[in-house]
Amino acid sequence: MAEGKPISFDKFWAWLQRHPNCILRVGSPDAIVYDHEDYHWAFGLENDGTVFVQMIRGKRSIAEVFIDPREITFVVIEPGETDSEFLFNLRDSTEKTLFYFAMVHDFDEASTEVKPHWN
Repeated sequence: MAEGKPISFDKFWAWLQRHPNCILRVGSPDAIVYDHEDYHWAFGLENDGTVFVQMIRGKRSIAEVFIDPREITFVVIEPGETDSEFLFNLRDSTEKTLFYFAMVHDFDEASTEVKPHWN
């Protein structure tokens, strides 16, 4: 388990995009978006470098979370509310959590590597 060991936002974001079906919820101090079996998660990048994760039903966006990677200094992995939940806290330079992702499994360094599809 990578618990407590900080990772970079870029490494986390690359890993997260390979695990959209593993997201339980996405939160900030202002709101929480919960996973739902009728919806799916999608990721994107704005022209200014802001990234986002959307909860989508069909082609309609149900909820969006926009994250400015320049505000995130590091990501810390901590235990979640249950034994099978992992919290990825996106923190700023003061160590304040700006956003979090609750996932069904821990971070796996090997899954951040880009591998050709033919291997």
